[in-house]
Amino acid sequence: MTSERHIPSMTVAARTAAPVTQSDLEAMLASASFRAFADLLSAALIILDRSENIVLANLAAEKLSGMGRAEIEQRPFERFLRRSGLDIDDWLSKAVKGRSDARVRGAAGSLDLFATRRVIPLKGDTNGYTMLTLQSLRQDSGRAAAPRGKCAAPALIFPPEIELQIKQAVRAYRRGVRVLLLGESGVGKTAIARHLHAEATNDDPPFIHVNCGSIPETLFESEMFGYERGAFTGALQAGKRGFIESAAGGTLFLDEVGEIPYGSQAKLLKFLEDGTIQPVGSANQRRIETTVITATNRDLPALVAEGKFRRDLYFRIATFPVVVPSLRDRPDVDRLLDMFLDRVNRARPVPLRLTPRCRAHLLASDFAGNIRELRSLVDYLDIVVDEEADIGDLDPLSHNNLALRLTSDTSRNPPVARTEPDAAENLRDRVQSYERELIEKALKDAGSQREAARVLGIDVSTLIRKLARGPKT
Repeated sequence: MTSERHIPSMTVAARTAAPVTQSDLEAMLASASFRAFADLLSAALIILDRSENIVLANLAAEKLSGMGRAEIEQRPFERFLRRSGLDIDDWLSKAVKGRSDARVRGAAGSLDLFATRRVIPLKGDTNGYTMLTLQSLRQDSGRAAAPRGKCAAPALIFPPEIELQIKQAVRAYRRGVRVLLLGESGVGKTAIARHLHAEATNDDPPFIHVNCGSIPETLFESEMFGYERGAFTGALQAGKRGFIESAAGGTLFLDEVGEIPYGSQAKLLKFLEDGTIQPVGSANQRRIETTVITATNRDLPALVAEGKFRRDLYFRIATFPVVVPSLRDRPDVDRLLDMFLDRVNRARPVPLRLTPRCRAHLLASDFAGNIRELRSLVDYLDIVVDEEADIGDLDPLSHNNLALRLTSDTSRNPPVARTEPDAAENLRDRVQSYERELIEKALKDAGSQREAARVLGIDVSTLIRKLARGPKT
């Protein structure tokens, strides 16, 4: 049997932070004597290389996770966390910042652990190996953590022809084919993306939702690909993992993909072509395995024709396009209405009912906001109605423009002069016309689209999209 004094390089590296060569460290970790010693420890011992792959896991780590050593070693540490059910992400994020000892819990709540993190420095390298120990503080230390349950797919209701497309999209996801969701804002593209993820994956892998329209062009690369420590002025001391790397082993959902600035599209294209990323400030590339789903309400072929969206990027993301219909084009609005009523009634002591006149009015509405608007209407009725909603309960919703006027400071920002709309102009046209006037005034006062969006309380991508509709003629 090998005692601790026979492995001075490990002891020195962990306790006095004296750097060792990578070759010496790798030889020691691969030696049978050191592995035999590691298996005698009561604490779970996990050692990660610079790429956060597990190079060693002892017997206690196997018991704690419920996984075999062959499933653990030479695999990404994030995969180990997902498969084992150990919920220690919050502690690790703090440990990177210097706090390396903590009392943490397993995801199942039955494990109480004392966790430590130590860096094993390497000669000539600023990034060393990482040693993690997890010591159970309870009697049931030998029991494996319960695996995380698979997340339930969001409830979806669609006409038969759309249901077929969704089933085909699940098949495409499982085969690694990229799915592009097309449709107006509010039709349920995000819910569909989560449904595809939940239906086609196991073990609850990560689902990373990225609103591409909300990322400034100057930050796109660092947000998507991450950055190393000290990569630029203002960077976090420990560096930062990007959205793509956070989605490793799961789904990267790029929402509003049509809003990505043209200059940033080439950076994303490279990842889609070869699956590798290079964090800002790093000299090394990393291979990331994740399935990409994209969504947009923009006409991408038109943007390609206008030179605003790369043709090669379009063909990389549009392998399997799914067109999600607007609510006014769907024959099953009544089913959706009943679904939202059932949802609110599960939390009500007295069920919310609709009079025939109120129901007919809702079903005949032209929902500019699509499913999102329908859901908001039901939520509104849930608040203002005790038992039965009539058409009169919907009247206040038609006065949103007045509410917008009252919240503005008329002393400094007098209302913009407006011509009276034509009598034949419907409510939707009037709302859009007034909305545009507010946006144009905010742009004039703020001086930039981003500041105008902040003043109006909307995303800049939403502001740009509303401007792109153009004024009514």
